[in-house]
Order: sequence, then C-alpha cells, then structure tokens
Amino acid sequence: MLLPYSSDRPPRNVPITVIILILFHYLLFGVFAIFWKITNGNSLLVLFTNLCLVPYQMHWYSFITYGFLHEDVFHLSVNMLFLWVFGSSVEDAIGWLKFLLFYLLAMIVTGAIQAVIVLMIPGTDHMMPIIGASGAVSALMGLYAVRFYRSKIRFVGVPFQIPAILVLAIFLISEMTMAALSLHHEFNQLFNAVAHWAHITGFLFGILAGQAFHLYHEGRRDYVTTSAEKDMIRGSHVSAAMKWDHLLSLQPDNLKALKESARCWILAGEREPGFQRYGRLLSALLKEGNQKEALAIYSEMRNIEPSLILSPPETLKVASCMEENGNWKASLEILQALLDSTPSSPETEMVRLRIATLLTNSGSHNLEAAERLADFIYDYPDSDFRGYADRMLNQVRERLHAENEMSDEG
Repeated sequence: MLLPYSSDRPPRNVPITVIILILFHYLLFGVFAIFWKITNGNSLLVLFTNLCLVPYQMHWYSFITYGFLHEDVFHLSVNMLFLWVFGSSVEDAIGWLKFLLFYLLAMIVTGAIQAVIVLMIPGTDHMMPIIGASGAVSALMGLYAVRFYRSKIRFVGVPFQIPAILVLAIFLISEMTMAALSLHHEFNQLFNAVAHWAHITGFLFGILAGQAFHLYHEGRRDYVTTSAEKDMIRGSHVSAAMKWDHLLSLQPDNLKALKESARCWILAGEREPGFQRYGRLLSALLKEGNQKEALAIYSEMRNIEPSLILSPPETLKVASCMEENGNWKASLEILQALLDSTPSSPETEMVRLRIATLLTNSGSHNLEAAERLADFIYDYPDSDFRGYADRMLNQVRERLHAENEMSDEG
C-alpha cells in the first residue's frame, strides 16, 4: 500500500483544525483502548456498537460518531496520514470553519450512502458495522483534486513525486473496481469488508463541493500567479506580463496583477501597455480611496516618465490626495503642469480655483494668491464658486494689508 507523506503544495498557514482532528481521533482511540483493556471489553462493547454505523440498526448520532472510530492503530494511522497530507492544504484553501463543516457533512453523506447500498445488495451482512474516517478523507481528496490539480504527491519509498491527478484517478478507478466486484455474490464478503462505496461517494462529493466553492478557478489563478512570479525572477518580463494579463482576464479587479503587469511591460520596454495599466491601476486606487497606494503608484509613474500629465479629473484627485497628506507643494506643481498643458478643458475652472486655494492656504504666497483669485473672478464671473472666491480674496487682501502695516511700522 502506497502511503503519502507530503505534497509540493504545503499549506501557507498552520492547519489548526486538521491537527485538532488528528489529535482527537488518537485521543478517542486511546481512551477506548485503555478502558477496553481494563474492563476486558465487556462494558464498552455495547457503547462501541451503538456508536458504529450499523446498516440494519442506524441511530441518528451514528452518522457522525462512526467516523471517529477505528478498528486498530494501522487503520487509524493510515486515515490520519491521508487527512494530514490532503486536509492541510484544503483547510488552507477554504478556511477552518468551512473545512470543519465540510468534513462533518462528508462524514454523514458517505456513511449514509454506504449504509443504504449495503442494505440494497443481496447477501451482504447488514449487521457489519461501518467505522472510520476514510469516507470523509476521500471527500477531502476529491476537493484537493479540484483545487490543487497541478500538485504532486510524495510517497513513502517512492523516489519521485507523482501527480496528484494521477494518484486520485488510480484511487477512484480501483475503488470503483472493488465496489463493482462486491456486487457479485462470489466476491461479496471479500470486498464488503471495506467501505468502497463511501470512498467513491466521498471523492465525488469532494469534486462537486470543489466546483461549488469555485476552487478550480481559484487554483487556476494561483498557478498563473506562481508562474508569472517565477518568470519575473528569471527576467522573462514579456512572458510574465502576458501571464499577469491572463490573470486579469480571469479576475479583472485583481489590483496586484494590474500593478505587476504594468511593471513587467515597462521593464520589457513596452511603455504604452505599461502606462495604460498604470493608469487603470491609479484610477482603481483613487476610486476605492486608497490614497497611500495611489500616491506611491503616481510617484512610480513619474519616476519612469517625469513629464507625465494625467487626465484633468485624475490630476485633481491625485492633487487632493497630496494635499490631504500634507504635500501641498507637490499638489500645486502637478495642477500647474496640467494647467500649462491643458489651458482649456471642462476642469480648468476647478484647477485654477484649486491652485489659488493652495496658495491662499500656504499663508506665504499672499500676493500671488490674490492675483490668481482676482483673475479667476474676472474670467468666471458667473461661477458657482464665485462667493467662495470672493471670500478667499478678501481674506488674502486683509493679510496683505496687515503685512503692509507691519512694514510701515518697521
């Protein structure tokens, strides 16, 4: 029997739920073993039988409890080894709560199907108890096959890794073969000792759950991301950029992919697609109010192209971010650059007023602020902001008057 011990896709986080489940299984087995030895099994036999899933006489709680019982240490250890290898990555992919609920639900479904099929097959022992976590573990294997379809599994005694899809395909085929043989009366007792139908049900249940959780698409995005990052390390910038763009086609709102795509195209010498993606990224960051990241991206764009001029609406947003972060001089600089490059646009009125406001608020450019405000009022006499501009101009004139008086006194 091939025993897996790890995969090339270990969990990124500690699989707490899997660890607790494994410890609980061993603890429960140890408690039963100790009391079985102390009492010679007499007092525990009825309890153990009631906790098993017996097709002929099923209790509602048995659909859960049977999955935590095992025949011997080997039976338990094999199931726990599979739980560790496949369950750890699955928990990492879907989160501990969803993992636990899925595990328990899989235990119920696989146990129920196995019991029903045993009752339907003529000549089977309807009193043979069903125990073990293998049905639920098989469901984890099915879900693993959907999410980590490119991973490889390491087996004890095998010097090379085996693709997970191949492993799971062999598992399913062998289980289906033995389940089919169990339908024949000559092999009935031989193959019905193992819950093959629970294994098959679990695997198929896991595949369906993986599709319902959209884990295939998540896995596909993960593999594209990993491949793009490897290309970037190798310096294959065009290949990396194309993979980031492919990821964007799968996940249009992925800002990390958008940023990395922009950088890769720039590094590849393709400025047009690079700045197009930078522009999309900056717009998205401004839209979601991520000022810090937006300013960092704008700074990155200016380092590449110092004479960069954004569209008037985006320039106004970036300028506001700069002002709110205490960098009014940089805000003034990009607004003036926009005004110089685009003196007539629907946003020109607001740009001129923002420049005048920045100069006014600085407190050290009163004369220039007064000139700018006066020009604004002259050029836009019917502006909706005329009252605001008048108040600002009066404020600046009062400052100038106070400065003149101080100068005269001096």
